[in-house]
Amino acid sequence: MYNLNGRHNVLFYGDMNGDTIAILKTFIKRKSVTMGHIFSKTFQQKRIFLILAMVIGTVSFVLGIRIANSVSVDFKTVQGAKYRWQQLEGNWVVLNYFAKWCAPCLRELPELNRFAESAGKDVKLFGVNYDLMPHSEIEDMIDEFEIQFEVIPNDANNKLPTQTPSYLPATFIVSPKGKVVATLLGEQTEAGLKQKIKTLKSQTY
Repeated sequence: MYNLNGRHNVLFYGDMNGDTIAILKTFIKRKSVTMGHIFSKTFQQKRIFLILAMVIGTVSFVLGIRIANSVSVDFKTVQGAKYRWQQLEGNWVVLNYFAKWCAPCLRELPELNRFAESAGKDVKLFGVNYDLMPHSEIEDMIDEFEIQFEVIPNDANNKLPTQTPSYLPATFIVSPKGKVVATLLGEQTEAGLKQKIKTLKSQTY
């Protein structure tokens, strides 16, 4: 296009000689290649950015889930299970504090094993190790005395609805609503625990 006296006029190929047309074609071709290169480079950059954003988003999501899960765990057992009290709602939970040096605790273990097996689906028994011990030692104790229910270690990170008792053996019964409704001191039997829970079930908890 030419600018003549402030007016724009279109220049047609018919108005040009061969050299001018060749130069114009070369110019247009170079411009097309340059714009195509810029567009291709910009597209690749956007694609890389989107991929990086997706990777970062996925990693953040996974880490968020892991952090949320670790924070929401109320207690862990020596066997490796993780529990939240919320997931135990609707069940009767029996917490039995014991120690290896406590003779009455060891005597009641066979009764507790039978209770854990026969109590029913809505009752969950956990042993709570009284002493601070490495997991490996507690595992040895579980094997030695053939404990057939899950054991919670003495760990400050475990959130239990009970205080550490000053007397052993001590057994606490937690209602389906998460409230401690019975404290039993001394040796327990399968029959005695079943009867106690039956009585509690007949009451309003």
